[in-house]
Amino acid sequence: MHGSGGPGVYSEVAYSLLHFYPNALELAASEDTGTILGALSGAAFKAPGGDVYIDTETNHFSIRPLIGKANGPGNVTLSGSHRP
Repeated sequence: MHGSGGPGVYSEVAYSLLHFYPNALELAASEDTGTILGALSGAAFKAPGGDVYIDTETNHFSIRPLIGKANGPGNVTLSGSHRP
């Protein structure tokens, strides 16, 4: 967070990832790194902005992009979105 002290561009990603890890630990029932990574692969979470998931092929975090126009400090008009 910079400037105003409000949520930053990565806030939702950080929030979601902080939920993925304990869920994976519970599913893995182990502290073994490989087992935890296996539990993370393909995991899904209902985030504030919609469902997010860890891609099974790349293990990358996937989030629905929103397209908008900045109208001033902290104001955005959404003009579209894309579902992966």
